[in-house]
Amino acid sequence: MIPQEFAQIFNKNAQNRDFFLITDFDEWDAQVDLRDYLSAQYPIYVEGDGYLVFDLR
Repeated sequence: MIPQEFAQIFNKNAQNRDFFLITDFDEWDAQVDLRDYLSAQYPIYVEGDGYLVFDLR
């Protein structure tokens, strides 16, 4: 379960953004709240060798 505070902070900072790009997978693995929240709330737009893009629209 993602803390409500995390969701509020993320949504405030992602406001008016269309995509969220992941290129540092060591950091992605270390930020469990971010990883879990994005995976649960947003679809993957595109992924490839070395990148992952979530659709925030």
